[in-house]
Amino acid sequence: MRAGNASSNKRRKVFSVEAKSRIKKHGADFVKFIDKETNTRIPQTGVDILKKDISPDLAGVLPWMSSSSALQRQSTQTYPKMILKALDNLQRDVRTYEDLVKQDNKIRPPNWMRWQQDTKDLEEMSKHGLATASKIINHFIMPDLHELPPKPSEGAGGVEHVAWDLTEEVLPKMSDDIWGKIAQSHLKAFTEVLKALAAEVEE
Repeated sequence: MRAGNASSNKRRKVFSVEAKSRIKKHGADFVKFIDKETNTRIPQTGVDILKKDISPDLAGVLPWMSSSSALQRQSTQTYPKMILKALDNLQRDVRTYEDLVKQDNKIRPPNWMRWQQDTKDLEEMSKHGLATASKIINHFIMPDLHELPPKPSEGAGGVEHVAWDLTEEVLPKMSDDIWGKIAQSHLKAFTEVLKALAAEVEE
C-alpha cells in the first residue's frame, strides 16, 4: 500500500510539471498572437447577417457586434487586456495548485488497515509453517511413507518463503539414524528376541 501511494504521488508530480509546461507554452503563444494583432479583426461577411445567428450575449466578447463604432474601438482595445488578465489569473491558479501539491496533506492509511493485513499474513505464515513442520515430523517417524517437504518454488508467495525460512532454521541436521529408522531396527531386534524366547518355551 505504501508503494502504491508513492507511485501515485510520483505520477501526480509528473502530471503537474507537464501541465505547467503546456500551459506556459500556450500562454506564451497566445500573448504573441495578441501582440501581433492588436485589433480584433472585423469579419468580411456582412455584420448584420452574422448578428442574426449569434447570441447577443457575445456582444461583450465580439466588439464588432456593437452598433456604436466608438464602443467597437474601445472594446477592441480592451479585449487583449482582458485576455492577458485571464492568462495571469490562470498562471496564478497553476502556481497555487503546485503549492498545494507540494504540501503534505497529512493523509495516512489508518493503522487498523495495516494491522488487518499483518494479522492475515501471520495467519497464513502460521498455517504454512504448521503444514511444513507436520510433514517433517511424519518423515522422521515414518520415513518410508512420508518425504521431506520441498523448498517453496521461486513463484511461491512471500509468506510461504518466510514460513520455510523460519522452519528451516530449527531443523536438526539430517542423518540416516532418524527416529523412525532406529525404532524400526529396535522393533526388529525385539521381534527376534521374542521369537527365540517362544522357541525356548516350547522346548
